[in-house]
Amino acid sequence: WPELAVVVLALGAPRELTEAVASVVGQRPRPEVVVVSSGGGDATGLLASHGLAVPVVTAPRRLPTGAARNAGVE
Repeated sequence: WPELAVVVLALGAPRELTEAVASVVGQRPRPEVVVVSSGGGDATGLLASHGLAVPVVTAPRRLPTGAARNAGVE
């Protein structure tokens, strides 16, 4: 198990998502990172285009914050 896990929440796939994920991935010790993208957009493609290979949970509709966070933990 990782020492630290981070769930990054995104509404769609905003440009700032790449900066946020890159910042978390750059931490030491490196945490486990999961992105939850709700409300549309291609977060997986956006992250991949910047060389960021992290798991992405996609929800087609906008999720409330707690539901999105829970989706990342499951």
